[in-house]
Amino acid sequence: GLEAGLSLTQNRGAAGAAGDVLVYRVHPLAETMLEYVWDFGTLHPNVENLYIRSMLEKGLTNIPDAYTRGLSGGSFVTLFTELIAFSHKFIRALGGTISLRDVARCVKLFGWFQSDLEKRKGIVCREKEKNQGRQMHEYKYW
Repeated sequence: GLEAGLSLTQNRGAAGAAGDVLVYRVHPLAETMLEYVWDFGTLHPNVENLYIRSMLEKGLTNIPDAYTRGLSGGSFVTLFTELIAFSHKFIRALGGTISLRDVARCVKLFGWFQSDLEKRKGIVCREKEKNQGRQMHEYKYW
């Protein structure tokens, strides 16, 4: 019968054994299984926004004050919630599919950018201190 799951395909080109690739192969559901399938539909936009906001509040920790300065009438989480909800609406209008897993990916990506920015700030501060020390040192000898 039909098997679903991971399978190894052989690509015997110039790459040889390195051309072996894992692929996920999805096969149609058997007709006898269709009666056990349900379409749960989509969440109402207000409910989806509540889920998004909840995920952001839980996932976005230590938001710097600089991110909230200048926001009129809302918080950073509110703005981020609206942006994600709008992007979901846009993708649906194009005929694409979205998932709340996308929100989790946004939180993870935002966290990565935030930590990378903090690392870069540290590097820039250390370089400035090092350069100031050199300038002071050179100045003493001149």
